[in-house]
Amino acid sequence: MIADFLGYWSHRLFHFDPQLWRIHSVHHLSRQVDWLAAVRVHSLNDALTTGVQAVPLLLIGFNFEAFGGYVALLTLYAIFLHSNVPWSYGPLRYVVASPVFHRWHHTTEKEGSGKNFAGLLPVWDLAFPTFYMPEGRQPMEFGIVGEAVPGGVVAAALSAAAGDGAGEPGCLITVGKRASQIGAQQAAPLRRHPGLRVALWDGTRRSLPRLREAAWMQ
Repeated sequence: MIADFLGYWSHRLFHFDPQLWRIHSVHHLSRQVDWLAAVRVHSLNDALTTGVQAVPLLLIGFNFEAFGGYVALLTLYAIFLHSNVPWSYGPLRYVVASPVFHRWHHTTEKEGSGKNFAGLLPVWDLAFPTFYMPEGRQPMEFGIVGEAVPGGVVAAALSAAAGDGAGEPGCLITVGKRASQIGAQQAAPLRRHPGLRVALWDGTRRSLPRLREAAWMQ
């Protein structure tokens, strides 16, 4: 439970710290969430997450072999967690993270923004409160709002290391559950349209964590 608690907070930090998001965003670029998405991770992401969980536990006397077994088990479960299956675990949805639970974390639909950070125990999302898994609904859109997907894992990792550029400055608009990038001048008259929601975006990766939490304006 201690390791999962530390993993929950490190995962949140990866989403809301601009520098860490540049690393973690590699994992979120996949437009289709399946078991292969679980291994689309920047090497620094893995190293930092494992370090955050391992160092405190080892310092207070936890057995190294036991921790190694936990990491192996969690890695296998993370692969399963990214499976493209509609399993929510029914009444156990609040006890163990399910594939549907994690798919809401990966969605670009605004309801799932900043939700479901736990890797194993949703109790942390319930407690802090970042839990979101509505009954009878499945997320349909995945990836990163406003982000072009580089060609492959290597390209994505190099893109994350190279700089902040993620697109042209402007605005993102949503129509229902879909988002599109447009210029700021184009967006101005659309703010009054009742069917659209508009969020300002400066075109950089650094702004994306804030965008995910932005108050969408009518």
